[in-house]
Amino acid sequence: MPERFFHELVNYCSSNPDISKVILFGSRARGDFRLNSDLDLAIRTKDITHSEQNLINDRIQEMPTALKIDVVFLDRLTKKGLINNIKQEGVIIYEEGKALREA
Repeated sequence: MPERFFHELVNYCSSNPDISKVILFGSRARGDFRLNSDLDLAIRTKDITHSEQNLINDRIQEMPTALKIDVVFLDRLTKKGLINNIKQEGVIIYEEGKALREA
């Protein structure tokens, strides 16, 4: 994950009380990504509306990176396969109240 993007994402998440967890998943979490592979992020929010979640997504999309960013919100997911992939291969890059690490 590009360092500048990572730091901006973590700073944004830590300043937004509605975000409780951000998980990197997909090829970048597994380590089998290509140079142009996208960033797949799963976000757990507190009890907020879809409109508020969309604002979070919009802000993340504005962050500095040339990579495509795919954001999913955990409370909206219905595909069990995707949920299992996130649980199995996901790397937590932000969790409210815990120390952070770079992915």
